[in-house]
Amino acid sequence: MATKTWTGATDTAWATSTNWSPVNAPAGGDDVIVGASTFAIAGSSPGTALASLTNRELRERIMQASLNRGGHGGDNDNRAIVAQTAKLRAERAALLGYKNHADYVLQDQTAGNIEAVNKLLGQLAPPAVANARTEAADIRKDMVGERSVGL
Repeated sequence: MATKTWTGATDTAWATSTNWSPVNAPAGGDDVIVGASTFAIAGSSPGTALASLTNRELRERIMQASLNRGGHGGDNDNRAIVAQTAKLRAERAALLGYKNHADYVLQDQTAGNIEAVNKLLGQLAPPAVANARTEAADIRKDMVGERSVGL
């Protein structure tokens, strides 16, 4: 476990090692200092940090950096690995007689097949959308409140 301080010396990418002091992007278990805020990185997501920060612009920058990690070139760019994994999964499924990877992995799961998954998702979607709309309205109210206090 180490303490990493954001300098932003090179660019705005979380994964760029030269944006950190000492050099190297933080990993799970590291403490991170960004401006006046300190937080611990738990796993590969900055979710805990985002929940504790009150500065909306900083939360947004950290979230965008997290979403874009692994796609900036260099040692931490994993796009080629993801593409190769998807290709190999499709090949394995075809060799075993399945239409695709989803059919292969679902065959011994509770759902059993893609059609059953889609049916369940179709049943879940309307209440999930209603809940998301309610949450979005609450978030909009909070955002207006943040603007009114200058955050």
